[in-house]
Amino acid sequence: MHWALWIAGAPLVYWLTGGLLTSLLTYLYVPRLRPEPHGGAVAHAPLVSVILSARDEERRIGEAVRSLLAQDYPHLEVIVVNDRSTDRTAEVLAGIEDRRLRVLSVRDLPTGWLGKTHGLWAGYRASKGELLLFTDADVIYRPESVRTAVACLEKRGLDDLTLFPGLELRSYLEAMFVTYFTIVFNLRYQPWAARWTWSPYYVGIGAFQLIRRSAYERSGTHQAVALDVADDMMLGRALKRSGARQMAAFGTDLIRVRWVEGLAGVWEALRKNAYRGVNYSTAALIASTVMILIVDLAPVAGLFCPDPAVRTMSAVCLGLIALIYALGALHTAWAPWCAPAHPLAGTLFVIILWRSAICAWIEGGVRWRGTLYPLKDLRAQLRR
Repeated sequence: MHWALWIAGAPLVYWLTGGLLTSLLTYLYVPRLRPEPHGGAVAHAPLVSVILSARDEERRIGEAVRSLLAQDYPHLEVIVVNDRSTDRTAEVLAGIEDRRLRVLSVRDLPTGWLGKTHGLWAGYRASKGELLLFTDADVIYRPESVRTAVACLEKRGLDDLTLFPGLELRSYLEAMFVTYFTIVFNLRYQPWAARWTWSPYYVGIGAFQLIRRSAYERSGTHQAVALDVADDMMLGRALKRSGARQMAAFGTDLIRVRWVEGLAGVWEALRKNAYRGVNYSTAALIASTVMILIVDLAPVAGLFCPDPAVRTMSAVCLGLIALIYALGALHTAWAPWCAPAHPLAGTLFVIILWRSAICAWIEGGVRWRGTLYPLKDLRAQLRR
């Protein structure tokens, strides 16, 4: 039974030294930003240029842009880049009248760019702000959001502040998947450690990246990540490597987004970037699959082992996982109730990971918002 002890012990060590420790450090070092009281002044209120790139976002972009224009921050411009939309996105934007809003249109995508990264870069070139806020076209803001974030940036002397949004979850399936993904994300990237310049860790969340213009330009702008489907995290890496002071915070009280919708949303959520998560490497894909199956499924199988030591270690491991999910309440109130579905979520994640890879192999690239980006070009971006 020595092999069973090893298989049971590996997940226990993983969740104790990695999972629980990461969750505790996240709790300690990733602050939760709460709305500043109405009228709370920002000592220095520089112009903030809010920039978003939209492709076929007619369902949500109206509410998102109006929430930005409703900010109580005094110096704001909103730049929306309509990236080759084929739906009513342009009409929705045309119906919003506000002198602070500018809409740019992209009709042709230059070679060597993703639609999103090119749109954000085009928005930057048209902007005037000392601070740049890159966001997504489906994020809804509370009126105090920008003011609160700018106050945090200035008070802490940051160059880059990124926020984890509040996630709108309307079913157990959505909550199960999102909570599992959040735990995996924290384990992989350790966002709590991004705040220290000596740390190799970095962070970037596409829903909210508030960056000083000077730091963004030093990092190489979105040109440095032009063809990377993980553009938000890779922009965070470019900023960190250029010397920028960055920090992640929970913005669950400030911004919200409906990331996945039902089974179809879960199925499609990571199609474009799951394979990117293993650097488009088949070896890394197989290794990640084996690791996920061991740390997520072995503890359940261990409960049925005749060896009492294996059963005890498996039970302790499952208890640790439940505790980690309880700490996940920082992200969403659903999290503590998703612990029993952890093995199922891990299995689903492996399936989604392989689907992302297989789709890339079959099509020869990653298809995103109607555009196919060749795999050879995406791998070349990684090498650069």
